Amino acid sequence: MATSIQVSESTLHLLKMLKEQEKAESYDDVIKNIVSQHVHVPKTMFGSMKGWRYSKEDRGDAHEL
Repeated sequence: MATSIQVSESTLHLLKMLKEQEKAESYDDVIKNIVSQHVHVPKTMFGSMKGWRYSKEDRGDAHEL
């Protein structure tokens, strides 16, 4: 699902420069690359809790905020 964000003209100019420099296909790719340098989240979280078991209490509370 696509969305829009508002950035200043100077930020747009910087994004355009980075997009060309990195030969990125989209601004989304540029932003993801920038964010991934600062937020250290694995590309996939699959298997990150390997071996962890849910209890009946965990399952009951899983949908509560």
